[in-house]
Amino acid sequence: MKIKCTYAIEIGGVVKYIGSTKNFKRRIGEHMSGHKYKGKYAVISELILDSDDDIKFILLEKMPSSTKKERLFKEREHIESGLYRDIVNKAIPIREPWEHKELKKVYNQKNKDKKKEYDEVYRKVNKENKKEYDKVYYQKNKEKKNERKREKITCQCGKEYSRGSKTYHFKTLHHLNNFPIQKLLSTWYW
Repeated sequence: MKIKCTYAIEIGGVVKYIGSTKNFKRRIGEHMSGHKYKGKYAVISELILDSDDDIKFILLEKMPSSTKKERLFKEREHIESGLYRDIVNKAIPIREPWEHKELKKVYNQKNKDKKKEYDEVYRKVNKENKKEYDKVYYQKNKEKKNERKREKITCQCGKEYSRGSKTYHFKTLHHLNNFPIQKLLSTWYW
């Protein structure tokens, strides 16, 4: 019989993992067999396989008529309750996009030096590859870039200029004398 529930794995008297499942028996088997995820053992499976201590699977809460989302919310509630300090859960279920952004920001802030060092080494190692990539990219997109530069735009001053000479056009006397500055000022909100 399938048991929908949230559960905990206790190793040596300390809760190390909290999870939720729709088939408790199958999930225990997966943990005990050391199932792989994307070619790597899950952290908890490694702990179980390497442990000489007693391993207990504790049913925290039966949820017979629950949806996956409800079980994941309960799992998150248990993880964030603060009762279990040594858990190895890496992925907290049901995170909002803004929470991911905040965590990423904090992580980047903490690891700024590591990232900088990694980028420097990466640039040195891949210098030739980058040059080659840039050459190929330039040749591939040269015509598009030139077409965009040659594209004609009509200015509010009445003259036409190409996109490539936009900065030059804005400095010309014709543009400076004929640009309807009053029209521009009337659209601004003070």
